[in-house]
Amino acid sequence: MNKITISNISKSFKSKKILDDLNIEFVEGKVYGLLGLNGSGKTTLLRIIFNEVKQDTGLVKYNNNLLNKDIYSFMYYYPENDNIPLSITIFDYWISLSLLANVNKKSVFNIIESSKELLKGINYKKTIIRKLSSGQKKIVSLISCFILKPKFIFLDEPTANLDKNNKDIVLTAIREFKKRGMCVIVVTHLFNEIDNIIDQVIILDKCKIVYNNIKDPNISTGDIFNQYVKKKDLDIYFKEWDLM
Repeated sequence: MNKITISNISKSFKSKKILDDLNIEFVEGKVYGLLGLNGSGKTTLLRIIFNEVKQDTGLVKYNNNLLNKDIYSFMYYYPENDNIPLSITIFDYWISLSLLANVNKKSVFNIIESSKELLKGINYKKTIIRKLSSGQKKIVSLISCFILKPKFIFLDEPTANLDKNNKDIVLTAIREFKKRGMCVIVVTHLFNEIDNIIDQVIILDKCKIVYNNIKDPNISTGDIFNQYVKKKDLDIYFKEWDLM
Protein backbone atom coordinates (compact mmCIF):
# COMPACT_ATOMS: atom_id res chain seq x y z
CA MET A 1 0.00 0.00 0.00
CA ASN A 2 1.42 3.39 -1.04
CA LYS A 3 2.08 5.95 1.67
CA ILE A 4 3.65 9.33 2.35
CA THR A 5 5.69 9.49 5.54
CA ILE A 6 6.56 12.75 7.29
CA SER A 7 9.40 12.22 9.76
CA ASN A 8 10.68 14.71 12.35
CA ILE A 9 9.75 17.78 10.30
CA SER A 10 10.56 21.12 11.93
CA LYS A 11 10.45 24.63 10.48
CA SER A 12 11.07 28.15 11.80
CA PHE A 13 10.82 31.51 10.09
CA LYS A 14 13.53 33.67 11.67
CA SER A 15 13.02 33.12 15.41
CA LYS A 16 9.39 31.95 15.18
CA LYS A 17 8.85 28.19 15.38
CA ILE A 18 6.13 27.06 12.96
CA LEU A 19 6.45 23.26 13.01
CA ASP A 20 8.14 21.22 15.72
CA ASP A 21 9.15 17.58 15.10
CA LEU A 22 6.06 16.43 13.17
CA ASN A 23 5.56 12.73 12.39
CA ILE A 24 2.60 11.75 10.19
CA GLU A 25 1.77 8.93 7.79
CA PHE A 26 -0.76 9.25 4.95
CA VAL A 27 -1.95 5.97 3.39
CA GLU A 28 -3.90 5.38 0.15
CA GLY A 29 -7.63 4.79 0.44
CA LYS A 30 -8.18 7.02 3.46
CA VAL A 31 -9.47 10.55 4.04
CA TYR A 32 -7.58 12.61 6.62
CA GLY A 33 -8.71 15.81 8.31
CA LEU A 34 -5.69 18.02 9.01
CA LEU A 35 -7.01 20.61 11.45
CA GLY A 36 -5.65 23.59 13.33
CA LEU A 37 -6.20 27.24 14.11
CA ASN A 38 -5.09 29.93 11.71
CA GLY A 39 -1.30 30.07 11.85
CA SER A 40 -0.88 26.58 13.29
CA GLY A 41 1.37 25.52 10.41
CA LYS A 42 -1.00 23.48 8.22
CA THR A 43 -0.28 25.31 4.99
CA THR A 44 3.44 25.48 5.77
CA LEU A 45 3.43 21.69 6.06
CA LEU A 46 1.77 21.37 2.64
CA ARG A 47 4.31 23.75 1.13
CA ILE A 48 7.13 21.63 2.57
CA ILE A 49 5.59 18.46 1.15
CA PHE A 50 5.40 20.08 -2.30
CA ASN A 51 8.93 21.51 -2.05
CA GLU A 52 7.78 25.14 -2.03
CA VAL A 53 9.44 25.68 1.37
CA LYS A 54 12.52 23.90 2.71
CA GLN A 55 12.21 22.31 6.14
CA ASP A 56 14.91 22.91 8.77
CA THR A 57 15.01 19.24 9.80
CA GLY A 58 13.28 15.99 8.88
CA LEU A 59 12.29 14.11 5.74
CA VAL A 60 9.24 13.55 3.54
CA LYS A 61 9.20 10.17 1.78
CA TYR A 62 6.98 8.23 -0.58
CA ASN A 63 7.26 4.49 0.07
CA ASN A 64 10.64 5.07 1.75
CA ASN A 65 11.95 7.10 -1.20
CA LEU A 66 12.68 10.81 -1.09
CA LEU A 67 10.24 12.83 -3.17
CA ASN A 68 11.29 13.54 -6.75
CA LYS A 69 9.76 14.68 -10.04
CA ASP A 70 8.31 11.26 -10.84
CA ILE A 71 6.73 10.89 -7.39
CA TYR A 72 5.16 14.34 -7.56
CA SER A 73 3.21 13.12 -10.59
CA PHE A 74 1.28 10.89 -8.14
CA MET A 75 0.30 13.92 -6.04
CA TYR A 76 -2.07 16.86 -6.48
CA TYR A 77 -2.17 20.08 -4.44
CA TYR A 78 -5.49 21.94 -4.46
CA PRO A 79 -4.68 25.32 -2.84
CA GLU A 80 -7.15 27.58 -1.10
CA ASN A 81 -6.48 30.46 -3.50
CA ASP A 82 -7.34 28.51 -6.69
CA ASN A 83 -3.81 28.84 -8.03
CA ILE A 84 -4.54 27.82 -11.62
CA PRO A 85 -3.77 29.64 -14.93
CA LEU A 86 -6.28 32.41 -15.57
CA SER A 87 -5.64 33.42 -19.17
CA ILE A 88 -6.52 30.15 -20.94
CA THR A 89 -9.80 28.34 -21.48
CA ILE A 90 -11.00 25.60 -19.17
CA PHE A 91 -10.64 23.07 -21.97
CA ASP A 92 -7.08 24.13 -22.84
CA TYR A 93 -6.12 23.87 -19.18
CA TRP A 94 -7.43 20.32 -18.91
CA ILE A 95 -5.76 19.27 -22.17
CA SER A 96 -2.45 20.83 -21.06
CA LEU A 97 -2.57 18.91 -17.78
CA SER A 98 -3.36 15.66 -19.56
CA LEU A 99 -0.48 16.10 -22.04
CA LEU A 100 1.99 16.83 -19.25
CA ALA A 101 0.81 13.74 -17.37
CA ASN A 102 0.61 11.60 -20.52
CA VAL A 103 -3.06 10.78 -19.94
CA ASN A 104 -4.95 8.98 -22.70
CA LYS A 105 -6.83 11.55 -24.78
CA LYS A 106 -9.99 9.45 -25.07
CA SER A 107 -10.11 9.08 -21.29
CA VAL A 108 -9.77 12.86 -20.89
CA PHE A 109 -12.62 13.56 -23.30
CA ASN A 110 -14.84 11.02 -21.53
CA ILE A 111 -14.20 12.65 -18.14
CA ILE A 112 -14.83 16.14 -19.52
CA GLU A 113 -18.05 15.01 -21.20
CA SER A 114 -19.33 13.32 -18.03
CA SER A 115 -18.50 16.43 -15.97
CA LYS A 116 -20.56 18.91 -17.99
CA GLU A 117 -23.32 19.00 -15.36
CA LEU A 118 -20.85 20.28 -12.76
CA LEU A 119 -20.31 23.46 -14.79
CA LYS A 120 -23.84 24.07 -16.06
CA GLY A 121 -24.25 26.85 -18.59
CA ILE A 122 -20.51 27.28 -19.16
CA ASN A 123 -18.91 26.69 -22.54
CA TYR A 124 -15.67 25.14 -21.29
CA LYS A 125 -14.06 25.32 -24.74
CA LYS A 126 -14.50 29.11 -24.95
CA THR A 127 -14.63 30.35 -21.35
CA ILE A 128 -11.41 31.86 -19.95
CA ILE A 129 -10.71 30.67 -16.40
CA ARG A 130 -10.38 34.27 -15.20
CA LYS A 131 -14.12 34.74 -15.82
CA LEU A 132 -15.11 31.94 -13.43
CA SER A 133 -16.25 32.42 -9.86
CA SER A 134 -14.13 31.09 -6.99
CA GLY A 135 -16.48 28.12 -6.67
CA GLN A 136 -16.33 27.34 -10.38
CA LYS A 137 -12.51 27.42 -10.30
CA LYS A 138 -12.56 24.87 -7.50
CA ILE A 139 -14.82 22.62 -9.57
CA VAL A 140 -12.35 22.92 -12.47
CA SER A 141 -9.58 21.78 -10.10
CA LEU A 142 -11.70 18.85 -8.91
CA ILE A 143 -12.29 17.69 -12.47
CA SER A 144 -8.52 18.00 -12.98
CA CYS A 145 -8.07 15.41 -10.22
CA PHE A 146 -10.30 12.95 -12.08
CA ILE A 147 -8.26 13.54 -15.24
CA LEU A 148 -4.86 13.13 -13.57
CA LYS A 149 -5.85 10.30 -11.19
CA PRO A 150 -3.26 11.15 -8.49
CA LYS A 151 -2.70 8.74 -5.63
CA PHE A 152 -2.58 11.56 -3.05
CA ILE A 153 -4.72 14.71 -3.10
CA PHE A 154 -4.11 17.60 -0.70
CA LEU A 155 -7.11 19.93 -0.43
CA ASP A 156 -6.52 23.26 1.33
CA GLU A 157 -9.87 24.69 2.55
CA PRO A 158 -11.78 23.07 -0.35
CA THR A 159 -15.26 24.19 0.79
CA ALA A 160 -14.41 27.69 2.03
CA ASN A 161 -16.56 30.47 0.53
CA LEU A 162 -18.67 28.07 -1.56
CA ASP A 163 -22.45 27.97 -1.84
CA LYS A 164 -24.28 24.83 -0.74
CA ASN A 165 -24.45 23.32 -4.22
CA ASN A 166 -20.71 23.64 -4.83
CA LYS A 167 -19.92 22.39 -1.31
CA ASP A 168 -21.98 19.29 -2.01
CA ILE A 169 -20.07 18.74 -5.27
CA VAL A 170 -16.72 18.99 -3.44
CA LEU A 171 -17.77 16.60 -0.65
CA THR A 172 -19.20 14.09 -3.13
CA ALA A 173 -15.95 14.23 -5.11
CA ILE A 174 -13.93 13.49 -1.95
CA ARG A 175 -16.05 10.40 -1.31
CA GLU A 176 -15.52 9.32 -4.91
CA PHE A 177 -11.75 9.82 -4.64
CA LYS A 178 -11.74 7.51 -1.63
CA LYS A 179 -13.80 4.88 -3.49
CA ARG A 180 -11.12 4.92 -6.18
CA GLY A 181 -8.42 4.18 -3.63
CA MET A 182 -6.93 7.66 -3.50
CA CYS A 183 -5.68 9.27 -0.31
CA VAL A 184 -7.28 12.65 0.43
CA ILE A 185 -5.88 15.10 2.98
CA VAL A 186 -8.39 17.84 3.79
CA VAL A 187 -6.98 20.95 5.47
CA THR A 188 -9.90 22.92 6.89
CA HIS A 189 -11.39 24.85 9.78
CA LEU A 190 -14.95 23.91 8.74
CA PHE A 191 -15.11 20.77 10.87
CA ASN A 192 -18.81 20.00 10.56
CA GLU A 193 -18.66 19.83 6.76
CA ILE A 194 -16.11 17.00 6.74
CA ASP A 195 -17.34 15.21 9.85
CA ASN A 196 -18.91 12.28 7.99
CA ILE A 197 -16.22 11.74 5.37
CA ILE A 198 -12.89 11.66 7.23
CA ASP A 199 -11.32 8.45 8.53
CA GLN A 200 -8.60 10.02 10.65
CA VAL A 201 -8.24 13.30 12.53
CA ILE A 202 -4.90 15.09 12.86
CA ILE A 203 -4.77 18.30 14.93
CA LEU A 204 -1.92 20.80 14.88
CA ASP A 205 -1.59 23.26 17.78
CA LYS A 206 1.35 25.36 18.90
CA CYS A 207 3.63 23.87 16.23
CA LYS A 208 3.01 20.28 17.33
CA ILE A 209 0.64 17.41 16.60
CA VAL A 210 -1.63 17.22 19.65
CA TYR A 211 -3.99 14.55 18.25
CA ASN A 212 -3.65 11.89 15.55
CA ASN A 213 -6.20 9.10 15.65
CA ILE A 214 -8.93 7.24 13.78
CA LYS A 215 -12.18 9.20 13.69
CA ASP A 216 -14.71 8.00 16.27
CA PRO A 217 -18.14 8.10 14.56
CA ASN A 218 -19.76 8.83 17.91
CA ILE A 219 -17.75 11.99 18.54
CA SER A 220 -17.92 15.04 16.30
CA THR A 221 -14.73 16.44 14.82
CA GLY A 222 -15.50 19.78 16.45
CA ASP A 223 -15.72 18.16 19.89
CA ILE A 224 -12.40 16.41 19.35
CA PHE A 225 -10.83 19.70 18.29
CA ASN A 226 -12.20 21.60 21.29
CA GLN A 227 -10.90 18.90 23.61
CA TYR A 228 -7.31 19.16 22.35
CA VAL A 229 -7.08 22.88 21.61
CA LYS A 230 -7.40 24.83 24.84
CA LYS A 231 -10.20 27.36 25.14
CA LYS A 232 -7.72 30.06 26.03
CA ASP A 233 -6.14 29.56 22.63
CA LEU A 234 -9.52 29.79 20.94
CA ASP A 235 -10.24 33.07 22.78
CA ILE A 236 -7.00 34.53 21.47
CA TYR A 237 -7.87 33.37 17.96
CA PHE A 238 -11.31 35.00 18.02
CA LYS A 239 -9.98 38.27 19.41
CA GLU A 240 -7.51 38.47 16.55
CA TRP A 241 -10.45 38.42 14.18
CA ASP A 242 -12.46 40.96 16.23
CA LEU A 243 -15.23 38.47 16.90
CA MET A 244 -15.40 39.22 20.65
